[in-house]
Amino acid sequence: MVGSLEKTYKSVCKNEVKKIRMEEKAVVEKQSESKKDILEKSGITPALVAEELYNVYLRCMQEVPVMIKDKETGKQVPSGVYQFDARCALKALQLLGDAVGLFKERSTSETQSCSYEEFLKSGGYDYEF
Repeated sequence: MVGSLEKTYKSVCKNEVKKIRMEEKAVVEKQSESKKDILEKSGITPALVAEELYNVYLRCMQEVPVMIKDKETGKQVPSGVYQFDARCALKALQLLGDAVGLFKERSTSETQSCSYEEFLKSGGYDYEF
């Protein structure tokens, strides 16, 4: 009697787990479809993202004069020195490269199998362009 109840219980549990997994899978599929629909309706494409990242890069690379206060007039005047936002420009380039699949890292298992000295001698990580 106990054995048959245990088998029945296990069978019911397996069926319930299968139902839950199927429902979870359906929800995930529906979410991914709705995300795609939202992106398509709004016009966001990989090409648009790449173009906007490139625009950010160009904007960050623009030279901007450093302004100082003129002692006589009290107004801001160019100092003759120009600066640009290198940190944001490099970040935009990195995101752009990632968006278009430019950088492909070697698998980490290759580097984990050697010592730190061997890794440095090998030249570190290789990036394929």
